[in-house]
Amino acid sequence: MIYVAEISARVDAVGTLQTFLFATQGFATRPTDAPASTVARERLLQPANYSRALDVSAPFGVVNTGFGECVLLNPDGELDALLRYGVDGSQFRLLAKAETGGAYPADWTVCLVTSMDRVECREPGRVSIVLRDGVKSLLDKPVCTTFAGTGGLEGTAAMTGQPKPRVYGAPFNAPLTLLNGNDIYLMSDKPYTACFANFDGRYIIYNEAAGYDNVANYAALVAQSVSPGMAYRCGVDSVVKLGSVPAFPATFDGSRNVAGYASPWRTQVGEVVSDMAEDAGLSVGQIDGSVAAVSGVVSYFVRDISTTYTQALDSVARSRGCFVGFDRLGVLQLQPWAAPLGIPACSFNQHNCRVESFRQQVPYGVIKANGARNWTPMSNADVANATKAASLEFATQLANSTMSTASAGSVPAKHPLATPFEFEYLGSNGNVVGNIIPSGIMASASVGGVEALIGVERDALQLAAPLSLALLTAVDLGAVVQVTLPRYGLSSGKLYRVAGIRYEFAMRKLIFTLWG
Repeated sequence: MIYVAEISARVDAVGTLQTFLFATQGFATRPTDAPASTVARERLLQPANYSRALDVSAPFGVVNTGFGECVLLNPDGELDALLRYGVDGSQFRLLAKAETGGAYPADWTVCLVTSMDRVECREPGRVSIVLRDGVKSLLDKPVCTTFAGTGGLEGTAAMTGQPKPRVYGAPFNAPLTLLNGNDIYLMSDKPYTACFANFDGRYIIYNEAAGYDNVANYAALVAQSVSPGMAYRCGVDSVVKLGSVPAFPATFDGSRNVAGYASPWRTQVGEVVSDMAEDAGLSVGQIDGSVAAVSGVVSYFVRDISTTYTQALDSVARSRGCFVGFDRLGVLQLQPWAAPLGIPACSFNQHNCRVESFRQQVPYGVIKANGARNWTPMSNADVANATKAASLEFATQLANSTMSTASAGSVPAKHPLATPFEFEYLGSNGNVVGNIIPSGIMASASVGGVEALIGVERDALQLAAPLSLALLTAVDLGAVVQVTLPRYGLSSGKLYRVAGIRYEFAMRKLIFTLWG
């Protein structure tokens, strides 16, 4: 097997990008290849070792940041210049082929696409390229931007440097941010927020006109007069104008949307994850086409400078019993975690694998869902008198207690050390839906669904298998495989779901962490 490490580096102060090729067997690309007429220097010692994994005890949320390294031979110091180049966040690709020849990269198999963190020399004669996946390089950055303080949608001078609000899905009772110091409030820094209702201490402020865009834009809203106790909305700029100064905290119920408001309830977990990923700067090609179709109601609101996209994605995916992360080819995936079923992607037996560890996990005890989220918890004094009878209970709670529920827990006689597991439900509030977790494809997010996954005895095993391109391309995180062995009660075969993979290209093996 011949491997090629393709490294993109910024080689000067203006960020000029240059591609370098290093191979286990040297060759040169043709003029029609990409990159064209480039020498792949025979200096690739360790093509890559690389790991990606979920928490096998509760495989929900963001995939643990992938990490690893690629090692190049540098006995003559020819590659010392790499230590001075900028590679942080740049792309690393590893390709393989049985023998040289053919078009590059069209006739090669892409084994791995990830990002680089740095280049360092750990020992004489070798250069190590430290690898990190897109969770760190693309998503570990703040969700919220800050106000410039220059007026209009950038807020007053006093707001300079303060975080802007951001809406995903349809958060309940989200706070309004006073924008002009007077009467205009910002719902989100992204356009097309469909405002369903504004509130003064949860007392509804009625809209003076129908529709989500009562005026064309922010400038028109500034000029628009509003009757006392009423509101005008401008969804295209995600702002509202109130006709009276609120006596209590000003909030809204609304939803992130798209031009034309074709989908007033853009609240499915796949839609929310897609919106977050695009806001983080991912291109359409970096987000798998199946992500947006994953269903299950979820919403999120943030206004601070510390919450990152990684944290936000972890919260919404965990709320719906999903995992989210980049696959082997660097494409963002969102999948519901479920018991292993169906046709396995591959089958392992005593002839093609070696078990490195096997254990039965202690199940979780009581499984509790805290829901649904109230994004502006209020005190008794914050709730308007006219609506206290109907609104006080849910307005003063961070998580609606009438929608929180818990399982009975596993049998303590067998598992006295079983610990509780809690997750936050970020779906529709009971004031709107009245159901803790709607049924459907994401039923695993319910307490009963989660209990069936991690509240029962599950195996966790690691097995090593010889690396082949067929196995490499067939199995990724979340895939179902079958294991048949004469030991561990597996003589009849059992299905498992892949919760972790370690790629050892130099050792020519793959190590899988399996759950089931």
